[in-house]
Amino acid sequence: LGAYYLAVAVGGSLGGAFVALLAPRWFTGLWELPLSLVGMVAVMGALRGDALRRWLREAPRRDVLARAALPLFVLVRVLLGAGHDDGVTRLAVTRSPYGLYHVLQRGDVRELVSGTTRHGRQRVGDPQPLSYYHRAGSLGDAMTALAAPAGARTLGVVGMGVGAAAAYLTPGDRGVFFEIDPAVVSLARAHFRYLPDARGALEVVTGDARAQLAARGDHFDLLLVDAFAGDAIPTHLVTREAVALSLSRVRARGLLVFHVSNRFYDLRPVLATAARDLGLAGRWRERLQGLHPGEDPSRYVALARDESLLRALDGNDWHALRAAPDDPRWTDDHADPLALWRRGTASR
Repeated sequence: LGAYYLAVAVGGSLGGAFVALLAPRWFTGLWELPLSLVGMVAVMGALRGDALRRWLREAPRRDVLARAALPLFVLVRVLLGAGHDDGVTRLAVTRSPYGLYHVLQRGDVRELVSGTTRHGRQRVGDPQPLSYYHRAGSLGDAMTALAAPAGARTLGVVGMGVGAAAAYLTPGDRGVFFEIDPAVVSLARAHFRYLPDARGALEVVTGDARAQLAARGDHFDLLLVDAFAGDAIPTHLVTREAVALSLSRVRARGLLVFHVSNRFYDLRPVLATAARDLGLAGRWRERLQGLHPGEDPSRYVALARDESLLRALDGNDWHALRAAPDDPRWTDDHADPLALWRRGTASR
């Protein structure tokens, strides 16, 4: 029994190291899973080949066909699905330790996706932002609310995607994009025009955004935290301490905006509790209807020290953000995404 657990531990360690360190360098796709399955079948065939051949000779044909039907069906289904592109052109595939990214084009719309998560899209030849960032959406409202201050605006963005937020920069503005994955930066620059065509000064900072915000001395008129669309939430960007750090990088008359669109989690209660603890005013907006082609449903939360700045948002389906007594409080010591997911599932 001890040898069994030792083998499981060693195999898990070696497999994890291979997937995390070597596979992103060697493969452009998720090839380690099918290769592992093929290897498993080969090893089992080599070690138990005699038993398999004896079973094939002695077992009724009905049993053999019944046990082979499901694997054959799955294999055929996978092969047929791999050849079905539904009019989509794959322009690039890149893998990094953070994910597998595809640049796809449907008609004249180009998008960056990872699994089922869309990181942004752009219509070829059109500088206007699409997806979650279109001008009729919540980010457009927030940028309009900041259109009046004297002097140029400084925009900070955590989670770059394809760089669509750069479309909001005007001459004299400055934008700082924080992106943890250099592969995303390369794809955004090579296949999308938001960054190259930005009308303001632009800086891209790679690395963990929280560490970079803590180390740098930037101060923003609007800081957009946009890293929650995927299945795995970076909880260290939405704890009370993280919100306090982000707030310290926002000017007194500035906005701290969170893009919290997610299929599984509703982060509004977490942000409501953090806002209450830090003495902030908050608004939220969810836009699900009235979308044009290329626009995606979105949910945003806006926080500010001065509630008068948020009143400019009230006339466009923005709602007051208020914490309930049972809303979760996430800190650097404790955050429970699973409980939040269960709560969101129950409420639906």
